[in-house]
Amino acid sequence: MPLMTGPYRPGTPCWIDLMVPDQQAALDFYAGLFGWTGEIGPPETGGYSVCEYKGQPVAGIMKAMNPDGSVP
Repeated sequence: MPLMTGPYRPGTPCWIDLMVPDQQAALDFYAGLFGWTGEIGPPETGGYSVCEYKGQPVAGIMKAMNPDGSVP
């Protein structure tokens, strides 16, 4: 995965947010696939995880929730 140091060309993805039923499984999956690091965030942020690659933030992952608080 290249490190972007200049302006993005139009249409280039620059941030990914992912909502999943099993947040830890997603963190583990992307750690193995891309080498991302991240851990489940604090309750005051809804557990939002900022994943990093080589010390740079690349994506956010959080647990998907239904409006009633249940997991889809």
